[in-house]
Amino acid sequence: MHSSADVITIDLPSDMRRGSEESYGTDEAYFMDRDDIGRLFKASAEESRIRQIYADSMSKECQIYLDAFLKNRKLDFAFIDAAHDYESVKHNFENLVQPKMAESGVVLFDDYNRPLTHVGVSHFLMRKAHDGDHVFYWYAPHGNQTSCVIFVNVHEARSYDWKGTVS
Repeated sequence: MHSSADVITIDLPSDMRRGSEESYGTDEAYFMDRDDIGRLFKASAEESRIRQIYADSMSKECQIYLDAFLKNRKLDFAFIDAAHDYESVKHNFENLVQPKMAESGVVLFDDYNRPLTHVGVSHFLMRKAHDGDHVFYWYAPHGNQTSCVIFVNVHEARSYDWKGTVS
């Protein structure tokens, strides 16, 4: 971790982690016990630079906590690996992350192209790309296994008429 970097994590509170609503149903198998989250950084020099928010990313409460931690600073990097249904991915990108991104900031979406369990991620990203709203870069380090999609927050990726140039 860079010496001036701050890390903010967002995770569901304990009472929402098990037996969650159906929209989170495909993710329940991946939930970690709260004590395990961040365990590698406990009692390390980096621990003081890590802030953990325990709230549903879809909630107003989460927005308030995130704004309080950022104190009007912008995000340089965001990794979205939360609920994988369409509405959650849409909300986390469009409402939680993108408005707070620094120019040239990077968003990494995990679990793209997992059609049986994480279809909402692929659906959202394909819809945004098809509508010409944004340009995304696909990254598949292991062939046909799960892959990531990268969004770089630069003017051209948000405003250029890509639909007219891509067939």
